[in-house]
Amino acid sequence: MTAERAATLRHRLARRASAIEELASALVRIPSDAPAHDERGVVAALRSAAVDLGLPAGEIVAAVPERPNLVIRVGDPGAGRRLVLNGHTDTKPAGDPGSWPGDPWAGDVRAGRLHGLGAADMKGALAAMLHAAAALHGAGLPARGELVLVFSADEEASGVLGLEHVLRTTGLRADAAVIGEPSGIESAFDGLAVGSRGFYGFTLRATGRRIHSALAGAAAARPLAVPALVRAVERLPGLVDLGAGPSPTFPLGPSLTFTGLTAGVAAGILPDDALARGEVRTVPGMTHEGISRALRAALARVASEDGVANGASSPVSLEADAEDWPASAIDQAEPIVAVLAEAGREVLGALPRARIFPGATEAHAFTSRGIPCVAAFGPGLLADAHVPGESVALSDLHGAAAIYALAAAAFLD
Repeated sequence: MTAERAATLRHRLARRASAIEELASALVRIPSDAPAHDERGVVAALRSAAVDLGLPAGEIVAAVPERPNLVIRVGDPGAGRRLVLNGHTDTKPAGDPGSWPGDPWAGDVRAGRLHGLGAADMKGALAAMLHAAAALHGAGLPARGELVLVFSADEEASGVLGLEHVLRTTGLRADAAVIGEPSGIESAFDGLAVGSRGFYGFTLRATGRRIHSALAGAAAARPLAVPALVRAVERLPGLVDLGAGPSPTFPLGPSLTFTGLTAGVAAGILPDDALARGEVRTVPGMTHEGISRALRAALARVASEDGVANGASSPVSLEADAEDWPASAIDQAEPIVAVLAEAGREVLGALPRARIFPGATEAHAFTSRGIPCVAAFGPGLLADAHVPGESVALSDLHGAAAIYALAAAAFLD
């Protein structure tokens, strides 16, 4: 791409700065969080904004009406390369709104930051992608090839109704893809994710006898669900052999974490059921079957130590999620990596380094189909996602729009 074209794109996006902020804010104000799982409002707003920007309204691809995916195409599919920019329209739940410094869905701007649920993960990126496409289109670009925006549902849940559904039902193929997850760890855009760890989710269930709590300590109260679950949660991370560790490609290695505990009926009752929600962040080579086998072996050891066979404690069982997301990685020599890095250098003044994203993204949906995918390169810090007070710097939104536009133009030309 010529310096003149790059300057034109950046000038167009600079003029759109407030519009990018306004769209991102509007998207945050539209709830699309679990457990409601309804992205229709966000998709409707994106379609309306696309038309206002001179883009096609796009195609709705939905497995169920309340979980729509939006596909917007810009350019000529019959010539040159095809690049996909992908972002998800749903968010994690807000949790207790009282834990937030303000309304989770306010979408307000303070001190140079956009605040609200989804600001960083990842409605800000959606606004940046849409405006990047509009800037390209307004400049008569791409001259060759096609830019495809895929705004997908269900990423914060199973993913089955979202990107995976789009790729499976449309047969969409591309030469590369970029996912706009918030990729900053220490600072915005400080890494370009050439891969990401995977995700295996599971639930531990301890079963006992529901009985009056005044009988605690008596033989009639055995087995006890809550103490057995607590012991399993405490011991499992140190007992599970995941069969993999850090490597030069995946320096973080796998990890096992618990993210939730559920137990109890009311005061005065020993519950008959206690649950713990856990997850394993995986690296290439790890399989669903292998992880399940390792977890069950560790649970058997805990049970043996607790004397479950003698009725002294409660057995703890494993319930693995039906779906998991494998880890993914691409060659750093892929053309999309080079053009994104160069666009980042031009916009940010520094070359982002290639690395593995510590979280799980839907990159595997692309790479499993032979589509090289940058697993995460988007505005915001990962630490600002999934937390009360979520926010993103407005400068990150502007930078993302410019990076996406410059990279798309360079890759497609």
